[in-house]
Amino acid sequence: MYIPFSTCCELLKKVNITVNGVFHVGSHDCEELDAYKENGVDKSNIYWVDANEDKVDLSRMRGIPNVFFAALDNKEATVTFNVTNNGQSSSLLNLGTHKTSYPGIVVVDTRTVTTQKGINFVRENNIPIAQCNFWNLDIQGKELDVLKSMEHLIQYADAIYCEVNTEEVYEGCGLLSEIDAYLDVNNFVRVGIYMTDAGWGDAFYVRKI
Repeated sequence: MYIPFSTCCELLKKVNITVNGVFHVGSHDCEELDAYKENGVDKSNIYWVDANEDKVDLSRMRGIPNVFFAALDNKEATVTFNVTNNGQSSSLLNLGTHKTSYPGIVVVDTRTVTTQKGINFVRENNIPIAQCNFWNLDIQGKELDVLKSMEHLIQYADAIYCEVNTEEVYEGCGLLSEIDAYLDVNNFVRVGIYMTDAGWGDAFYVRKI
């Protein structure tokens, strides 16, 4: 997280919001776990999702609870998941300008996965989404699609942290302007952003008072 979770919590306190639980899509190695715990979120109230089954297995082996293997999208279909040599750039989308910005990062494996809409994943796995008021989406260009796939469940989020793109870092990825517009309609305002020089970064949104 380029914007530290502690900073997010400080901003939320100003509007009397406390993080009770986390819904984290794109968990990778659950790197944020310590930050969540240090800022008062019990690990049993964090729900992790990742489309890379290897990463999910490793996290489970470490004893991290509530780690799920799933490829979330705004449609349900059989698609290709691209695994990169650094792991973190793996995506349901093909690399776009990412190839020019990071020529050393390449796709080393492709896997066939069946995508699920977020709302269906939550229901099928009995995720207590009403208790997860902080959402973190780090899914390499699929953030907007997954937000849309949650449908009315977005009402339970008080804060949304997600990776954003100002260019097609991944082919067909959701852009910052589109995420801003979608979240504005759903009563969120962007209160923080950090952009790299490669057309991507992190943005933080809070529900409007």
